[in-house]
Amino acid sequence: MTYVMAWSSGVKAVTYKDQNGDEWIRQGGSRSWRNFNPGNISKGSFAESCGSIGGDTRFAIFPDEHAGLEAIGTLFKTKSYRDLSLEGAIFRYAPPGENDSPAYVRAVAKKVGCPPSTIVRTFSEQQFGLLAEAIKIHEGWKAGSERAVDGVQPAALLARMDESPIAAVPARGERSDKQCIPLLIQLGGDVESLHRIQDIAAKTMKKNGYGYTMHNACAATLSAFLQAAGIGVKTTLGAGRLARRLRDERHWDRISVGDQEAGDVGVAAGDVHIYLVVKTEGHDEMTIADNQKPTPHSRFASGHGKTRTAYFLRAPEDHAHPMAGRESVDEDAQDFYPSEDEDTSGLTEPLTEDTVENG
Repeated sequence: MTYVMAWSSGVKAVTYKDQNGDEWIRQGGSRSWRNFNPGNISKGSFAESCGSIGGDTRFAIFPDEHAGLEAIGTLFKTKSYRDLSLEGAIFRYAPPGENDSPAYVRAVAKKVGCPPSTIVRTFSEQQFGLLAEAIKIHEGWKAGSERAVDGVQPAALLARMDESPIAAVPARGERSDKQCIPLLIQLGGDVESLHRIQDIAAKTMKKNGYGYTMHNACAATLSAFLQAAGIGVKTTLGAGRLARRLRDERHWDRISVGDQEAGDVGVAAGDVHIYLVVKTEGHDEMTIADNQKPTPHSRFASGHGKTRTAYFLRAPEDHAHPMAGRESVDEDAQDFYPSEDEDTSGLTEPLTEDTVENG
């Protein structure tokens, strides 16, 4: 079984979501087994390039064991390892300060069937496979238990959100948008909540004919965030359209770039992206939550490889709105996270009775 999303969900537990939207828990066993990461490869850009779908506090989580093994081979083919001897590569991979590196070298060389002096780039594909298997064994792969999570639906998340420990939050439907912002920030900064919100957004995309995916789902994701926090915006699939609804229907204030703060909504130039600001680091760098990664991540208002942000929107102080109703959606799966901003202006609205004309 191959999974499309994963996150740490407790002590020695990782929750996975499969291609049908069902959830499974891998619990106990070794950390490498729980993460489908037989090489204990650190999370980050390299792991993401190898198909990782999440991470714990330090290591990447892969969609299946095959992907984790392939990542080991890919790592040893990079310029950091390929021109080293097997001994030199293992000493770099598992340095003596943290490992018995000589014993590691002996075990891997025996499994691969070559002297420790063999240059890594001379390995055959079969030897790279044996290298990965040897590392899997030496890193302590040990199976635990795996089970389905029964009855986990978005409604359960919303119930948990209503039990939020945030003090003095008015009842749902009686809050002003401004009063909902602390909960909105909390949801955006929590990995588990982000995964649930993305699941709701992906199901909305599927219901409207785009597949269970995060591609083109920036507005659907932010809609789900806003609704979960008690802000009754209609589910919307276009970034520009959602920005207009916040401005025109809910009277959110337009904020200049550089003055943004946590809880604001960023709107990229050309309406090609919309996102939630979770935290600011000065006038440019932010931590945001959106459809592009399974965790809160960094973005710069000025761009830095992404589309620059044109302006921000901020909830006004003075009026409350009832929360919009939710729709049930069915499940499917396909390619999930986009890597770049996407123009969503051509998407049609969700199929609801309160659908408005595109504008």
